[in-house]
Amino acid sequence: MRYSITTMCKNLLFLIVLTIIMGCNSNKKSDDWDKDNTREVEVGDTIYMDAIRKAKKNFPAFLESFRQRKLNNYEFYIKSRYSDGKETEHMWFIVDSLKKESLIGILDNVPLKLKNIKLNDKLEMGFNEIEDWVIYKDDSIVAGNYIAKTIK
Repeated sequence: MRYSITTMCKNLLFLIVLTIIMGCNSNKKSDDWDKDNTREVEVGDTIYMDAIRKAKKNFPAFLESFRQRKLNNYEFYIKSRYSDGKETEHMWFIVDSLKKESLIGILDNVPLKLKNIKLNDKLEMGFNEIEDWVIYKDDSIVAGNYIAKTIK
């Protein structure tokens, strides 16, 4: 079957437009994911506080695994609290690097109420500010995620 140059150009243009439209739709779903998957939690709740204590107790295992990241190929996330005036959110960060007593993380959530930080901002968190952590291998949780285990 032989195509004319005009037909090939029309097909190419159609594919480009379709790709742009699909790309716009996928970004919309991404933006809504954070809103749809945010849960209101009473942070003074005993079960919630126990989960944070357990995460902090086991944090040395997270650090050791992060130090070995070139060998284990895991993905590392930490959860920390951020405030902007009266608004507070507890959000996930992709761990980028380690300092002596802190981690540098890239914000992996779209803040719903905060205006002082945004998706992909790089921030430093002291070890004492970390509320939870999770280690992933591909799409599977290897360790951590203590708070989510307590929330139904």
